[in-house]
Amino acid sequence: MILPLLLTAITAFSPASSAQSARPLSIAVAQNCVLTVVLQCEVGADGAAKACKVASEDPNSLGAGQAALAMSAAFHLTAREDGQPVYVPVRINTGQCAAQH
Repeated sequence: MILPLLLTAITAFSPASSAQSARPLSIAVAQNCVLTVVLQCEVGADGAAKACKVASEDPNSLGAGQAALAMSAAFHLTAREDGQPVYVPVRINTGQCAAQH
């Protein structure tokens, strides 16, 4: 379900994007039910997320932050009244939770 999409997004941002290099990554992702990321974004006049950067990610070695950044183009946000950046929590369910229980 989401795992192939997530692996595609993560692999696209990996230095070596061969299928062989993605195999250990898929094992690592499978061991984590939910990947969490917090993005810090500016909000455009139209509500679009702009200039996003990863404020935090857990676990931090799987590339979930890069995957969340790739998804941020689809975000529609509400700007803060003081014009400060907004923090956007992103949870990526790898689909592995049911298999672990």
